[in-house]
Amino acid sequence: MDSTLTQAFQEWHTTERQNSAAYDALFVQADNVNWPGLAKWCKHAADEEREHAAKVAAFLVDKNVLPEISDIVRVASPAGDDHTAFFQAAMAREVLTDETIKEIYRMAEEAGEYDACEFIFPFLVEQRRSIREIGDYLKMLARPVDRLVFDNSLGA
Repeated sequence: MDSTLTQAFQEWHTTERQNSAAYDALFVQADNVNWPGLAKWCKHAADEEREHAAKVAAFLVDKNVLPEISDIVRVASPAGDDHTAFFQAAMAREVLTDETIKEIYRMAEEAGEYDACEFIFPFLVEQRRSIREIGDYLKMLARPVDRLVFDNSLGA
């Protein structure tokens, strides 16, 4: 891989690690305000993001590139106990990640790095699923909804 694409993969690796930290922060906040369903959802999302970071790191290693472990930025959790704020924060992370992955895919395709494209494609599918899921939750929360019932459904 050329250096530009390698650097893009390094940044993607950092983004996935940052996402994990962001979801961990959301998990702690949700647990702190006693929303167990939301906490469980956030914990699962953090674990998924850690798995994504590990996969990107493994891809870099397969390309004989040492993954950089750069610092991640402390992430502030939404204040209060409003589910909507949690899902808005999650949506912001997922949209950023989606844009990042699409750009890397474009770069890989232009560079003829078809194995990179093949590696990236399942992440694009998952991003679409995640954005849809969070969008659906935000639509539900925009209607009159019993927050306790909603929270219980997240933990199911």
